[in-house]
Amino acid sequence: MDWVLLGKSSGERYEFLESRNSDAEELLRMRQFLQEATLEEKQAFIRNIQYWYIVDPDYNYEIWSLVQEVIHTFNE
Repeated sequence: MDWVLLGKSSGERYEFLESRNSDAEELLRMRQFLQEATLEEKQAFIRNIQYWYIVDPDYNYEIWSLVQEVIHTFNE
């Protein structure tokens, strides 16, 4: 299923790794994507990460923390 994104004409979306790896290298890749992402791309990232990872501070704090950081940027 392809997701439709609004915003940039390129319609970029984050390509999650099928391995669901969340090491430092992957977290850096996520942060780099999010630095340049539009609001719509960030919203899609938040939606999609719920599918790829268990977003819970007791299970994977690094992923949970990243999601919290992204959500806080919505108010900027």
